[in-house]
Amino acid sequence: MQFHHLVQAEIAEKSKLNSLDPRLKLVFSLLGLLIIISTNKVVLPLGAVILCTSALIGTGTPKSYLLKRIIPALYIGGMVLLTQIFLYGSTILFQYSLGSWQIVGYQEGLQHGTLLMVRILGAMSLMIFLTATTTINQLVFAAAYFKMPQAMIEIITIAYRYIFVLLEEMERIYKAQKVRLGHKNASTSLKSFGSLGGMVILRVFDKSNKLYESMRCRGYKKTIRVTYQQSFTKNDYWASLVLAACLVAALVVGF
Repeated sequence: MQFHHLVQAEIAEKSKLNSLDPRLKLVFSLLGLLIIISTNKVVLPLGAVILCTSALIGTGTPKSYLLKRIIPALYIGGMVLLTQIFLYGSTILFQYSLGSWQIVGYQEGLQHGTLLMVRILGAMSLMIFLTATTTINQLVFAAAYFKMPQAMIEIITIAYRYIFVLLEEMERIYKAQKVRLGHKNASTSLKSFGSLGGMVILRVFDKSNKLYESMRCRGYKKTIRVTYQQSFTKNDYWASLVLAACLVAALVVGF
């Protein structure tokens, strides 16, 4: 049980696209996401998958990282496809008898499920593109520039900082349980995971109180000010033209 929580931050910092303005990447990703979930054509989400994957691989993002991030989307998309095939439509595509059970697949379900699956893959590829080329600090700066509520920005900044602390606590507790044979079989593992969850919740309350007191000692006034006034560079303007062309092409193809 290992937590590779620093991999994404390292990849984002080393990405060749990290130098692009985060506001530009955030707007492009959100607009692309809206177009993908609104289209009724399969070609557009597939094009987003190919474009984002090619851009990330071409800028040095490890293929193993991309594969680990896309596998959950493939699993969810596959499950959605299966449910649509058997539950949606009226035109029978295939039919099998299994004892007293009739397994029927529908043509409309296959088409609709395929569309939903590629939408999931296309949306996930955009989110991978955003997170693999932009650090959390850059995203927070971009969110502050677009006037995200201050409370949400505070929650994001604090949660991102201390979620890794809790993951490390979980890892230490898990290793301690494993050394004491707390995971020798399914029954003991279930009990150990239950106690692990309880201990983590207690640590959360304890660390939250300590965090609040330490922030008060450092002058915290119940507000974390985040501002972003970075000017666009020449490369940002060129990138904005390319991304705008991609969005226009997506609108032409998808609608």
